[in-house]
Amino acid sequence: MVTRIFLDNAFPIPIVKQTTSIALVDINADKSKLVVVDDHQSMFVYDIKSQQLIFQETKILSAAWNIEAEDMLAYTGKDTLYIKTREMPAST
Repeated sequence: MVTRIFLDNAFPIPIVKQTTSIALVDINADKSKLVVVDDHQSMFVYDIKSQQLIFQETKILSAAWNIEAEDMLAYTGKDTLYIKTREMPAST
């Protein structure tokens, strides 16, 4: 489970429930999307507001959002770096 924690609130706020162990989490610049990579090398991208899965990929080792372009995501497979922006397909 991914939760949001505020210093002035004693209770964490759940964002996304994940059924597998989480290896990596990153949030985009405007805090509207979340990427999760699990121990099975599956990547999931969620819309935080609706808590809906936007897309997913398999055999992913790492992922990170761009800090200036809130819809640009970079992620790596075994030997390939992918860049995905908005609804466009990922490019290598």
